[in-house]
Amino acid sequence: MTGAEARVDPAVGGAFDAWDGYITGRTLALEPGRRIVQSWRTSEFTDGHEDSQIEVLLDPVDKGTRITIRHTNVPDRQTAYEQGGWQDSYFDPMKDYFRPNRQDDP
Repeated sequence: MTGAEARVDPAVGGAFDAWDGYITGRTLALEPGRRIVQSWRTSEFTDGHEDSQIEVLLDPVDKGTRITIRHTNVPDRQTAYEQGGWQDSYFDPMKDYFRPNRQDDP
């Protein structure tokens, strides 16, 4: 749905990677249908950078789900997500992927 392969071990402590290894991390907490917390780093982080963390909150709303992302502990100069990275790389493709009656590419 994001246009790049992703692998996720669906267990607390499990590793994940996306965008050909550009993003890596581990799942820190899972509350099925409600909350996901993961450590997160990109290949642009230096060895001196701690992992950042994302928290994904899923809340039921009329006719769907509200997704709230909290991305914390992001190193300076690694904030492209604030300039639309999350929207362009995740939310817009998800909207298209989950759109009713979408047509898959041949």
